[in-house]
This record gives sequence, structure tokens and C-alpha cells, in this order.
Amino acid sequence: MCTFTVKNNQSNFRHEFTNSLSCRNEMPEASPCDHWSAFYQQQSILEPPSAFARFVAESFLQNENQSLKLSNVNRRNSKKYILDVACGTGRDSLFFAESGYDVIGVDLSAQPLVKDQTTSKSSSWRFVQGDMGKLHLIQEPSCFADPEFFFDAIYFRFCLHSVPPDVQTAALRYAHTKLAVNNGVLCIEARSVKDDLYGKGVRVGEHAYEATTKQSPAHYRRFIVLDDLVLELKQLGFSMLFVGEQNGWAEYGNEDPVVVRVVAKREV
Repeated sequence: MCTFTVKNNQSNFRHEFTNSLSCRNEMPEASPCDHWSAFYQQQSILEPPSAFARFVAESFLQNENQSLKLSNVNRRNSKKYILDVACGTGRDSLFFAESGYDVIGVDLSAQPLVKDQTTSKSSSWRFVQGDMGKLHLIQEPSCFADPEFFFDAIYFRFCLHSVPPDVQTAALRYAHTKLAVNNGVLCIEARSVKDDLYGKGVRVGEHAYEATTKQSPAHYRRFIVLDDLVLELKQLGFSMLFVGEQNGWAEYGNEDPVVVRVVAKREV
């Protein structure tokens, strides 16, 4: 069972962090921590949830035929748990929490939620600083290390294209071990190789480029091949519930990237 019992006098919520989880050094020169910390400083936790969060909630978490049901685990309550990997500012985590789910947000940077800790009034939302490639090393809250605990949804939005292939594989393998069989959903949205930014900057790997941004002189992006992602998920033991690729799904300011969306369930 995963409990949310820690409170803060100001906001009924306290952010706790795991020890010894730092930035990966596999990335070329520029630190992903530096980039995202600088980016988050410009954001607000009170931003509306992403279109993907609303899509997942409306189509897979609340749909009568696809709704989350209790997993086949020994739980003492009927709570449903969502893991938001690379949660960023926490806007989607907060949306899910306010929709009635217990949410754990994990992010490499300590910046996003710390600066706005007094704005969150949801005691069902908890933040852990951690590396998405080393989720198996997180010990607190206890559900991460509990072999009998499974998440009802594991959510990856705009993060898989920010990490090398080995980190993606490690994160997806962890998701497979911690997602509830049959009833749990894995939710992914990421930049596609069909996006206009593909090929911009210095090529540093297959479908991977470093480009200058306002926050970093060498921001890493690895654009996702939808067929390759689906194949990897099937090999891990997932079956697809939704697969798509287009623009119009992740508009932000003047940007309208081509993204891939995958929602899958764990079968074995």
C-alpha cells in the first residue's frame, strides 16, 4: 500500500526527495538538470493541464469500458495511483490529483515543485526527485520498492524524447514491472521524427540532435519513431489501446509539434 501521510503547515503537502539520485552523465556536455531547472523557473504550477492529460483522463481513466479498476493486489482501500514520470512543473500531476487519484510525480530537477510548494492544496499529490532511468532505485514512498504494489497508470509526457535509448528502455521496463496487469494503462506522448525540429542542430546519435535553446547551448532531443516504440512495448509485454501520430495535439505558444501518442496496457 502506498500512503500519503506527510503534511506541511502551509499547504498540507510536503515535497520529499530521494538521496543520491542526480543528473545522468551519459548526456553530452550540457546538463539536463540545468536546462530543465531554467525552463521550470519560467513556468507556473497553476498552468492548465496538457491536452494529453485531459485525453488520458477522459478516454482511459473515466471511460466506462476502459476505467481503472482495482488491481489484483491486496489493497486496504480503493484508491487509484498514478505515477507521473518527468512531471515537470507538476501541472498534469495536480490535474490527476484533483480528479481523485493519488499521484506521485518524479522529476530529475528539484526546481519545479519546490518554488510553488505553497500553491498545491492537494494532499494526494507527492513529489520525488529522481532519474527516470533509475526508478527502481527509489525507496520512498514505500510503494516504489513494494513488490506487491502496482500503479493504475504510469504517465510519460514529453520526456522520452529527452533521454537516450537506454534510459527509455530502463524506464519502460520499470513501468512494465510496476503497472497493474490488464487494468493499468501506460500513457506516452513524445516528439516524432516527423516534427519540424527533427534534424535541427548537431547530430549526436540515431534520430538525436543537440540544439541551442534559451535555457541551454546544447539541448538534447531524440525524436521518436512510432513503429519502433510500439515494437519495443510489444516486446516488453504491452498491448496497444491507442496509437497515433500528428500535430495539433501538443500546441504550446507558437509551437505545434508532431507528436506520437501511445496508450497501452500490461498483459503479462
